[in-house]
Amino acid sequence: MNLLLALLAFVACGPRRAPAPELGAPTSTGPAPAPLMAGFVADGVFTDSRWGLTLPIPDGWEAQPGLDQGALRVAVVDPVRGTRVELWVFRSLGTAPRPRSDCRWTFVDTGRYRAAGLPGPLTTATCTPDDPTAPRVYAWLLPAEHYGVQAELHVPVTALVDGRHDAEAILRGLRF
Repeated sequence: MNLLLALLAFVACGPRRAPAPELGAPTSTGPAPAPLMAGFVADGVFTDSRWGLTLPIPDGWEAQPGLDQGALRVAVVDPVRGTRVELWVFRSLGTAPRPRSDCRWTFVDTGRYRAAGLPGPLTTATCTPDDPTAPRVYAWLLPAEHYGVQAELHVPVTALVDGRHDAEAILRGLRF
């Protein structure tokens, strides 16, 4: 009798097994949801979903929206020349461009630059790459009411004149 009670206590207090899954019930959670992007392209225009800025995308150029939670909002790339335009948004924008590890900001100036097509002054900067074959990076720091935009033009050394001209033409279409 004691043996029977000990056996019942052992079975009753033993490890519990999880219930068997019901037939047809999913056994995994599936793939993670796609990350939320910073914006979308419609009718040749990138529109930022958070900040509302817009940028026209020329024919033949590719728009690569950034992640919604990131500072990089969009990169626009000319696959032929390799020119790249990036829009970065920051809650506050100082008078110096964001730090970069691949080049040094060797020129920074604030003034009225006609190439920008803006009514007021802006800060412009040039980042000289450590690798002389790497693209030059030109930046425009554009203050808005509640945030600031750093527009970067990444221009290959093989297209310094034409690539920069094309990139500046795109930035003249920026609205915020």
